[in-house]
Amino acid sequence: MTCEIETIPMQMLLRQIGHLYMQKSMDWMKEQTCSEGIRGGQAGILFMLKFKGEKGTLSQRELADFLRIKPPSVTAAVKKLEAESYVRRVRDENDQRIMRICLTEKGVLYVEHVIAEVKATEELAFKNMSTEEKLLLRRLLVQVRDNLSDGKEFHDHFMEH
Repeated sequence: MTCEIETIPMQMLLRQIGHLYMQKSMDWMKEQTCSEGIRGGQAGILFMLKFKGEKGTLSQRELADFLRIKPPSVTAAVKKLEAESYVRRVRDENDQRIMRICLTEKGVLYVEHVIAEVKATEELAFKNMSTEEKLLLRRLLVQVRDNLSDGKEFHDHFMEH
């Protein structure tokens, strides 16, 4: 393994890290899907409501726009989440024709649980690294990302808006 540090191509190393990180996340998500009944797209809706919603709510149209999916797909996912008590519908204060979706306490707890799991995975990934090493690694990875984006600002659809 020690000679690997000098001989393994950087692209292969990044691919291995990405694969292992996703594998850990997917294993955890599979456990959650079995125990909680939440699928990836539904989790995305819960996160959007937590982090993008004005007063913790979004309309179904806003959810579709943020997630870049068709409104009927949002409708189906919201119905399932509502049936499991992760979200509820409320009338818009300014326009009674619009139904807004908001998290229930169960939905908030789910999102907080996922965030805690992400932090635990990061702690595992970066154990035995000093704070300075973590900061340096972050700076270097941002530089690699910026180099690969050809000078264009990188937009993650979850982080924009």
